[in-house]
This record gives sequence, structure tokens and C-alpha cells, in this order.
Amino acid sequence: MAMDILWRIRERAYHLWEREGRPEGRHLDHWLQAEHELVTENAMDFEFKQLMRAYRNGIVSETTVEQAMTELEKRALSNGRSFSRRWGDLLE
Repeated sequence: MAMDILWRIRERAYHLWEREGRPEGRHLDHWLQAEHELVTENAMDFEFKQLMRAYRNGIVSETTVEQAMTELEKRALSNGRSFSRRWGDLLE
């Protein structure tokens, strides 16, 4: 598991480095940015799964899900990511 995470960070950092034109001496910046992006993605994915589980178990209402999804979407956009409102099928 730890090796998988390190590999994902390394892969993301490499893509960031390439995207920026392969600058020298910025390896730590790219590593930290990649780490931050992956942590953010994983946290949002976890929140989404927890929200869906709570909705399916009748713990939260559809209105609460809508509000939480709006907040997750805003956070994703502020981090330069897209967030799919893929949960619509789960409500039915």
C-alpha cells in the first residue's frame, strides 16, 4: 500500500515536472504539489462515499446530499479539479 502511494506521488510529480517544461531544481516543489493533490482527491472521494452511505442508510436527506455535493464541487474546482455529480443514479 505504501509503495503504491509513493508510486502515485512520483508519477504525478513527474507529470507536473514535464508539464512545466522540465525545470531543474524543482523536484521538491513537484513532489509536494503531487502529494497535496493526491491527498485532496482521496479525502474528497472518501467524503463522497461516506455521504452516499449515509444517504442510502437514511441518515441524511436528499437536500443534505445536494448541499454537501455543492460544497465538494466548489472545493474540487478551487483545487483545479472537476467533480462529477455522478451520485444522481444512487438517489433512485
